[in-house]
Amino acid sequence: MLNTNQANPVPGDPTGDLAVAANARLALYSGGDYLLRRLTAEPATPAELRDAVRSLANALQELAVNYLAGAPDSVVTPLRLALERDTRAVDPLCV
Repeated sequence: MLNTNQANPVPGDPTGDLAVAANARLALYSGGDYLLRRLTAEPATPAELRDAVRSLANALQELAVNYLAGAPDSVVTPLRLALERDTRAVDPLCV
């Protein structure tokens, strides 16, 4: 998730801040889309890995959509925690 941690090239510039935030949100959504497409392209993916990756992809997209909608912290905090949980679930399955 490299693109979710970009810095504003002109510190304090509100347009740059908005562009960086939009880029991060789109990177989250696109990452989820990529994972879902890979699952479709790889039908022999073991069920445990498939389910974990699908949950991770859905968490990425749900978080991105809520960020784009300007959802409050009370909505996005549980989504961030779910994303962290799903990431931890996928990691050991990919070794």
